[in-house]
Amino acid sequence: MTVLLQVSKISAGYSGQSVIRDCSLEAKVGGAIAIIGRNGAGKTTLVSAISGRLPLMAGGVSFAGKAIGKLPAFRRSRAGIVHVPQGREMFARLTVHENLSVAAHADADSADWDRVFELFPVLKGRIHQLAGTLSGGEQQMVALARAVMRRPSLMILDEPSLGLAPKVVELVFDRIRLLRSTLNTTLILVEQQARWVWEPGMVDHAYVLVDGAIVADGRPEDLPEDLVHDSYLGKGRTG
Repeated sequence: MTVLLQVSKISAGYSGQSVIRDCSLEAKVGGAIAIIGRNGAGKTTLVSAISGRLPLMAGGVSFAGKAIGKLPAFRRSRAGIVHVPQGREMFARLTVHENLSVAAHADADSADWDRVFELFPVLKGRIHQLAGTLSGGEQQMVALARAVMRRPSLMILDEPSLGLAPKVVELVFDRIRLLRSTLNTTLILVEQQARWVWEPGMVDHAYVLVDGAIVADGRPEDLPEDLVHDSYLGKGRTG
């Protein structure tokens, strides 16, 4: 499989203070990787540096063979990187249709809308409803649907289970699995609930982040159980 995203020894953070240091990873075309670790490990910082929401302090990022580490977020989005952040960040006072239309690719057509409604059928009945009046699970579906409307080559999902009830989380991940199987989209999944990383068909490769550094990577089933356990229970300082 061809490498789509190459992240090489990047560092990033806030107010001049690094949160992640010397992080390297890769994502292959059509593949799915996970970034796992406890709260404060630097997972959101890492994917924000990849998507351009945070500037790099060091290192480089290449996408589809081109260096993008100095590009702003909107240009990385135009190149095909779509970031679905924590909290969903939708327009609460706009309808579902308006939220999707704003995010849609410039060449979006009826096939794009059909694809969204096939993946997220609940949205068809909510299409004229204000996004702010939807349930948390429905809002997450809108966030995912907006990403699909962008026709991304790479989709970054940051904590899609955040704030959702267990049954709703199951539904969301069922949609993510379906999204992966039906679209030729590369996926980066950041998830606090580790069990989903080990679900069949969810990801091919996982990176373990501890205190801002990647300490191990491999197929989820091959990662040492004690290392994964420590990365979630917090052996060490907060990153």
